[in-house]
Amino acid sequence: MSTKKRAMDRREFLKYAGYAATIGGGMLMGAGMPLSRKASAKAKFTLARVGGSWGDGLVKVFVEGSGFRKKWDVEVEYAVQIDSVSVSKGIINKENPIFDVFNSYNTDAAKLYSAGAIDPDLDLSGLSNYEDIPPQAKVGKYFAGFLYLNIGLCYNTKYVKRPESYRDMWNPKYKGRVGIPAYGWNGRYWLHAINKFLGGTEDNTMPAIEALGDLMKKQKPLVPDTVDLVKKLFHAGELWIMPFWDGRTRQLIEEGAPVDFFWPQDYLALFHGMAIMNNTKVPEICMDFVNATLAPRNQVEFVKIFKYSPTNRRCELPRELEGVKVPEKELEKAADIDWVKVVNNLEKNLELWNKHVLGA
Repeated sequence: MSTKKRAMDRREFLKYAGYAATIGGGMLMGAGMPLSRKASAKAKFTLARVGGSWGDGLVKVFVEGSGFRKKWDVEVEYAVQIDSVSVSKGIINKENPIFDVFNSYNTDAAKLYSAGAIDPDLDLSGLSNYEDIPPQAKVGKYFAGFLYLNIGLCYNTKYVKRPESYRDMWNPKYKGRVGIPAYGWNGRYWLHAINKFLGGTEDNTMPAIEALGDLMKKQKPLVPDTVDLVKKLFHAGELWIMPFWDGRTRQLIEEGAPVDFFWPQDYLALFHGMAIMNNTKVPEICMDFVNATLAPRNQVEFVKIFKYSPTNRRCELPRELEGVKVPEKELEKAADIDWVKVVNNLEKNLELWNKHVLGA
């Protein structure tokens, strides 16, 4: 079945099924979509995910806890592998996908979309939970996140006064105690956040490249490449200020480190969601599964496990978890980034980083 024909079928389905309608009194939990005859015939649904506790949480909350598998009476299989492998397999097998949905970062979804592994006509806007997801957690209309993973500024409260912007990283008092993430880690994405702050674009990262080259010369920053190393450096007092995850900063605080988190203008908003593969044989089931991940009740259950911020505005978190949610006033500060352009320029920006930042 061609992409164009299949996309038209999906649009017609969305038009006439109407996600908010009830048929025969049966509605899917958190989905607002009627159970179809096609789906009731024991279809197979394959989810690509990582292993470990994260993968277990996806299954526990979204596959089983949401009622998705039971309601659809679907045979669920898992392609368990690291994200980069899922991206590669998704692109290689885009004409005949070996999995239907991939739990990915927004950046990986953009790679898949750019390579044609996601239907260019895919439109999630008809899903009942889609409108409750802010634009900062969406890529086009083909991808919407269920969990934020934000990078702002983590700083040592003993030695650093509350920052005002990224420019605090240039404070000469902090020389030798500043950190920037390695390009191969999350530096390749954070680069675009500070670049937007400095007036750059996805096609022109020189404002950030030149600024970070200047930072290397003046501040002699550390360039860690793992979460564990950053946490170790903050605990040891060797690192005072650095772009770092909000959730990991909360972990540091719980562990007794004297740190806090600052939301700078143009902080980096990454997020996890479910990417639907082009040419999937079960598009209706995939759409419903994505909608289940966007439902507030399901997101709250996931947050209880992982302590990161949900994306649905209607999520009501328990009192002890209220602090993990991104404050509404901070959402508007997230950098507005075209992720397709970013992933298409990764190699070019790596060359600029090596030459003008590391080579400074």
